[in-house]
Amino acid sequence: MKKCQITVVDEDYHVGGIMQQIEDEKNGITEPHLYQVEAWCVDGDEGIYAFFYLPNRPDQKDILWEAAGDDGNWWVIGAFHVAWVGEIIEALQAAQKGSTFAGFPKGKMVEIVGG
Repeated sequence: MKKCQITVVDEDYHVGGIMQQIEDEKNGITEPHLYQVEAWCVDGDEGIYAFFYLPNRPDQKDILWEAAGDDGNWWVIGAFHVAWVGEIIEALQAAQKGSTFAGFPKGKMVEIVGG
């Protein structure tokens, strides 16, 4: 993990939500929103996963955003309140302990086809 500068694409309106999407459609904006942020990146700025804040959005000051990445391309995948960080770390540690060497989790899975 290291600090890095990345540009994150928000194609699915994670940050602005439905209200931002409605506003963009009303104004004819068709391009996704981009955010240049300082992030904590797994495997560096070409990495696979990053966490970041949106400092220019005071309404988001306690929200930690997540981005997935590949070869320097990053996209927003979600967010959570910082109060959940401890439990998220616990869940990741538990998942790591339960995994096999090949990276596949132990345990049971039920696949539901056609929902």
